[in-house]
Amino acid sequence: RHDCWTALFSFGSERILTIDHTPLLCQDGDLIIFGTQRHGVPKMPEITTGRVTVVVFFYPTQLQKQKMWQTIADDDSNTPSRTLVAIQHDTWLGSSAEDWALWGLGSKGCKALMQLNRIGFVRSDADEKQAKECLIRHQFDVERAAAALA
Repeated sequence: RHDCWTALFSFGSERILTIDHTPLLCQDGDLIIFGTQRHGVPKMPEITTGRVTVVVFFYPTQLQKQKMWQTIADDDSNTPSRTLVAIQHDTWLGSSAEDWALWGLGSKGCKALMQLNRIGFVRSDADEKQAKECLIRHQFDVERAAAALA
């Protein structure tokens, strides 16, 4: 436990990070920022591929302290918050208009992909690519796409 805050960048294999005994799946490229909570990475002997974590410690500004308990999704309905929408929009700025139309926030493809993600079909970039191809093939019918991916 530290008296400063932590910015943790995770690269490589998925691992579980616990923050105050709450598990969080860290995937390749994730950035997790947290305060002075207890945290750790439990042993996962079944993971045989590599992972690198880059940790930056910092002391928060007053503004960061005010926002420390805000999340980027509404817990009750899991609808995106304004912050999440801004992050996703910035991510899509470099994408083609066709990609945005198919997979952008609020699109039929985005909603279908989120459903496949919730039921466990999307765990990596390769899975996401395969799920997108399958959704297109099945006209965004999640049940048919899930059956084809199973």
